[in-house]
Amino acid sequence: MKRRHYEGSEKVKILKEHYVGGKSISDVCMEYGIHVNLFHRWNKELWEGGVSVFTRETEKLRKNYEKELKRLEDQLRKKDEVVGELLVEYMSLKKKLGVT
Repeated sequence: MKRRHYEGSEKVKILKEHYVGGKSISDVCMEYGIHVNLFHRWNKELWEGGVSVFTRETEKLRKNYEKELKRLEDQLRKKDEVVGELLVEYMSLKKKLGVT
């Protein structure tokens, strides 16, 4: 029998047939021509690897947060510079006009 390589998405689909579809493990394995031990190995890999999915998502959110924070800090810095320039100009005009 020729070995078949299953992509990750195919493995998840096969596992879902048992967990979501309610099929027995033996029925799923017969349908796809895989050994029960292989099914259990994929299941173990899925649950052990599940942490990395959440870790990657958390890391992605953190990077987006940092990027947005930097953008807002830069924007605030520019506003502070503009306000400072306007204040200097205002004080200069006030002195010129002799207003106290």
